[in-house]
Amino acid sequence: MVTPEEHVWQLLRNLDPDDVCRRTGAERLVEKQGFKLTAFGQEILVNTEDFTLKSVTAMGNYIIDELKWYSRLSILYYLVNAQNRPLTGILKKPHELPGGDIYLRGAHVMPLDEVAARYGNDPESFLARGMEIGGKPARYGDAALDLKPFNHIGMTIILWRGDDEFPARADLLMDSSCGTQLPPDIVWSTAMTAVLLFIPGSQPQHG
Repeated sequence: MVTPEEHVWQLLRNLDPDDVCRRTGAERLVEKQGFKLTAFGQEILVNTEDFTLKSVTAMGNYIIDELKWYSRLSILYYLVNAQNRPLTGILKKPHELPGGDIYLRGAHVMPLDEVAARYGNDPESFLARGMEIGGKPARYGDAALDLKPFNHIGMTIILWRGDDEFPARADLLMDSSCGTQLPPDIVWSTAMTAVLLFIPGSQPQHG
């Protein structure tokens, strides 16, 4: 039986490489068949000859290897599906996107409470971690970061400090264009990759 990853590898291999680059902002590999793209600020090498993903950075390899249940399909489907369109700048809650009810069910609920617990009293470390994965500080909450999982995919993660009345909270918002760039389950996988990058060692069961 062909796995979902094998299926999307074949889809990618059969596409016009120049069109893939034009749509996604990726570059063609010089010596091999495949592409080079930026994911979470890391250079990722996608080899369509031997169906491998590699990175030139430790963080990139962490994304590919340790978060593989979420990251690998996200990277491949981005290359297959994404279109050369600008971000809208309109932020939406995940469940407001097409097919967004997926975020409200079981194992698909993102572990944002772990982000809040880890950084609720340490926004400086939150910002530092976000900048390690290509994020840029944003003016929301008590600390926030605009993230670019891929060239045409935008998300914003917001941290709110806890106090005597309310516990710390973390929210993830998505550019409204995400729903037109990728299938709902792949948007979810990309979002999970983003959240898990803030809580190394946390590996929710893949759904």
